[in-house]
Amino acid sequence: MARVPEQTLEKVVTEVSQKMVDADYIGRRVDELIAVQPNLMQYVVAHKSELGVELIVQVLFHAAIMAQGLELATGASPLPVSFVDLDAAANATPTLERFSEAEPALANFVYNNLVVETPGPAGQLAGKLLAHIGRAMLDKS
Repeated sequence: MARVPEQTLEKVVTEVSQKMVDADYIGRRVDELIAVQPNLMQYVVAHKSELGVELIVQVLFHAAIMAQGLELATGASPLPVSFVDLDAAANATPTLERFSEAEPALANFVYNNLVVETPGPAGQLAGKLLAHIGRAMLDKS
């Protein structure tokens, strides 16, 4: 059974959408995520040549939304994720499609809001990285 139900994620997305009128909102959310999950930034930035800066920010922003959904669903923020956790997640959940088997709402959110909007290899990589991040955060919750 999924840990983050679709209704929970919809609530988070609605809340986030209302705050997007603030031009600084994405930057603040990414900064907040990096403060509590610094390894996620390094993990994503390691793919700078394939993603570019703008897509790195989008991946981290979507990771923050996933973390918020997980927190709302479980009642607790995910513990900090280590590189060992990320490696284990990448082995357990190598693709976004595989992640969708366990967490369909989170995987659909990533696919519809990032992968579809960024066609090609960069979008596929962004989706895969978020599958790894999502799995690692779930495992630390």
